[in-house]
Amino acid sequence: MVRGIAAIDIKQGIANDQGIPWHLPADVNYFREKTASQLIIMGYGTYREFDHPLPGRKNYVVTHDQVRLRTGFTPILSTELNEFISSHRGDNVWIIGGAGLFAQTLDLIEELLVTQIEQDFHCTKFFPPFKQLFKLTSKSEMLQDDSINYQFQIWQKT
Repeated sequence: MVRGIAAIDIKQGIANDQGIPWHLPADVNYFREKTASQLIIMGYGTYREFDHPLPGRKNYVVTHDQVRLRTGFTPILSTELNEFISSHRGDNVWIIGGAGLFAQTLDLIEELLVTQIEQDFHCTKFFPPFKQLFKLTSKSEMLQDDSINYQFQIWQKT
Protein backbone atom coordinates (compact mmCIF):
# COMPACT_ATOMS: atom_id res chain seq x y z
CA MET A 1 0.00 0.00 0.00
CA VAL A 2 1.19 3.52 -0.76
CA ARG A 3 0.79 5.89 2.15
CA GLY A 4 1.69 9.48 2.82
CA ILE A 5 2.60 10.87 6.22
CA ALA A 6 2.85 14.55 7.08
CA ALA A 7 2.28 17.11 9.78
CA ILE A 8 0.43 20.18 8.49
CA ASP A 9 -0.60 23.46 10.06
CA ILE A 10 -4.04 25.06 9.64
CA LYS A 11 -3.03 26.48 6.25
CA GLN A 12 -1.64 23.10 5.12
CA GLY A 13 1.91 24.34 5.64
CA ILE A 14 4.56 21.67 6.13
CA ALA A 15 7.81 23.65 6.28
CA ASN A 16 9.58 26.93 5.75
CA ASP A 17 12.98 27.61 4.21
CA GLN A 18 14.71 26.39 7.39
CA GLY A 19 12.71 23.15 7.65
CA ILE A 20 9.84 22.08 9.90
CA PRO A 21 9.03 25.04 12.19
CA TRP A 22 7.61 23.03 15.11
CA HIS A 23 8.83 20.26 17.36
CA LEU A 24 6.24 17.77 18.56
CA PRO A 25 7.92 14.77 20.25
CA ALA A 26 4.73 12.66 20.06
CA ASP A 27 4.52 13.33 16.31
CA VAL A 28 8.16 12.30 15.84
CA ASN A 29 7.42 9.06 17.71
CA TYR A 30 4.26 8.51 15.65
CA PHE A 31 6.28 8.92 12.43
CA ARG A 32 8.96 6.51 13.65
CA GLU A 33 6.40 3.92 14.75
CA LYS A 34 4.37 4.02 11.53
CA THR A 35 7.30 3.95 9.10
CA ALA A 36 9.53 1.49 11.02
CA SER A 37 10.86 -1.38 8.88
CA GLN A 38 9.21 0.10 5.79
CA LEU A 39 10.25 1.61 2.48
CA ILE A 40 10.27 5.42 2.55
CA ILE A 41 10.49 7.81 -0.38
CA MET A 42 11.57 11.42 0.06
CA GLY A 43 12.30 14.33 -2.21
CA TYR A 44 15.82 15.69 -2.58
CA GLY A 45 15.12 18.70 -0.32
CA THR A 46 13.93 16.41 2.46
CA TYR A 47 17.01 14.21 1.95
CA ARG A 48 19.25 17.26 2.52
CA GLU A 49 17.66 17.72 5.97
CA PHE A 50 18.85 14.27 7.14
CA ASP A 51 22.42 13.67 8.32
CA HIS A 52 22.00 9.93 7.88
CA PRO A 53 19.34 7.51 6.62
CA LEU A 54 16.41 6.80 8.88
CA PRO A 55 17.34 3.57 10.66
CA GLY A 56 15.47 0.34 10.01
CA ARG A 57 13.98 1.61 6.74
CA LYS A 58 14.86 1.50 3.07
CA ASN A 59 15.56 5.17 2.26
CA TYR A 60 14.86 6.26 -1.34
CA VAL A 61 15.38 9.77 -2.70
CA VAL A 62 13.64 11.15 -5.79
CA THR A 63 16.06 13.15 -7.94
CA HIS A 64 15.86 14.83 -11.34
CA ASP A 65 19.38 13.72 -12.31
CA GLN A 66 21.64 10.83 -11.41
CA VAL A 67 23.37 12.13 -8.31
CA ARG A 68 25.59 10.48 -5.78
CA LEU A 69 23.86 10.25 -2.42
CA ARG A 70 25.28 9.54 1.01
CA THR A 71 25.59 5.89 2.06
CA GLY A 72 22.24 4.35 2.96
CA PHE A 73 20.18 6.44 0.51
CA THR A 74 19.17 5.10 -2.92
CA PRO A 75 18.23 7.44 -5.78
CA ILE A 76 15.09 7.12 -7.91
CA LEU A 77 14.89 9.28 -11.02
CA SER A 78 11.70 11.38 -10.94
CA THR A 79 10.87 10.09 -14.43
CA GLU A 80 10.92 6.53 -13.05
CA LEU A 81 9.01 7.16 -9.81
CA ASN A 82 5.61 5.82 -10.94
CA GLU A 83 7.25 2.67 -12.31
CA PHE A 84 9.21 2.24 -9.06
CA ILE A 85 6.06 2.55 -6.94
CA SER A 86 4.16 0.16 -9.22
CA SER A 87 6.92 -2.41 -8.85
CA HIS A 88 6.60 -2.20 -5.03
CA ARG A 89 2.80 -2.56 -4.74
CA GLY A 90 3.22 -5.52 -2.39
CA ASP A 91 5.32 -3.42 0.00
CA ASN A 92 4.35 -0.71 2.44
CA VAL A 93 5.60 2.42 0.70
CA TRP A 94 5.63 5.71 2.60
CA ILE A 95 5.85 9.11 0.92
CA ILE A 96 7.38 11.42 3.54
CA GLY A 97 7.81 14.72 1.68
CA GLY A 98 8.50 17.36 0.74
CA ALA A 99 5.81 19.47 -0.84
CA GLY A 100 6.80 18.75 -4.45
CA LEU A 101 6.89 15.00 -3.90
CA PHE A 102 3.51 15.04 -2.15
CA ALA A 103 2.03 16.95 -5.10
CA GLN A 104 3.63 14.54 -7.59
CA THR A 105 2.38 11.41 -5.81
CA LEU A 106 -0.98 12.43 -4.33
CA ASP A 107 -2.89 10.46 -6.98
CA LEU A 108 -0.87 7.32 -6.08
CA ILE A 109 -1.37 7.57 -2.31
CA GLU A 110 -4.09 5.31 -0.92
CA GLU A 111 -3.94 6.43 2.72
CA LEU A 112 -2.77 9.64 4.40
CA LEU A 113 -1.64 9.91 7.99
CA VAL A 114 -1.92 13.58 8.85
CA THR A 115 -0.89 15.29 12.05
CA GLN A 116 -3.23 18.29 11.93
CA ILE A 117 -1.72 21.20 13.86
CA GLU A 118 -4.20 23.83 15.00
CA GLN A 119 -1.92 26.82 14.46
CA ASP A 120 -0.50 28.89 11.59
CA PHE A 121 3.28 28.60 11.39
CA HIS A 122 3.59 30.92 8.36
CA CYS A 123 5.06 28.15 6.24
CA THR A 124 6.40 28.64 2.73
CA LYS A 125 5.96 25.01 1.65
CA PHE A 126 2.54 23.41 1.57
CA PHE A 127 0.82 20.05 1.39
CA PRO A 128 -1.33 19.87 -1.76
CA PRO A 129 -5.14 20.10 -1.51
CA PHE A 130 -6.33 16.60 -0.62
CA LYS A 131 -9.71 16.69 1.09
CA GLN A 132 -11.69 16.22 -2.14
CA LEU A 133 -9.74 13.03 -2.92
CA PHE A 134 -9.75 11.51 0.58
CA LYS A 135 -12.23 10.83 3.35
CA LEU A 136 -11.41 11.26 7.05
CA THR A 137 -11.79 7.80 8.60
CA SER A 138 -10.35 8.28 12.10
CA LYS A 139 -8.88 10.90 14.38
CA SER A 140 -7.36 11.00 17.83
CA GLU A 141 -8.45 13.25 20.63
CA MET A 142 -6.88 16.72 20.59
CA LEU A 143 -3.34 16.57 22.00
CA GLN A 144 -1.00 19.32 23.17
CA ASP A 145 2.78 19.80 23.25
CA ASP A 146 4.48 23.12 23.99
CA SER A 147 1.12 24.96 23.80
CA ILE A 148 0.54 23.51 20.31
CA ASN A 149 -2.75 21.66 19.81
CA TYR A 150 -2.76 18.86 17.25
CA GLN A 151 -4.55 15.69 16.27
CA PHE A 152 -3.57 12.49 14.46
CA GLN A 153 -5.87 11.81 11.50
CA ILE A 154 -6.19 9.00 8.96
CA TRP A 155 -7.61 9.75 5.52
CA GLN A 156 -8.54 7.08 2.95
CA LYS A 157 -8.67 7.61 -0.81
CA THR A 158 -12.31 7.88 -1.93
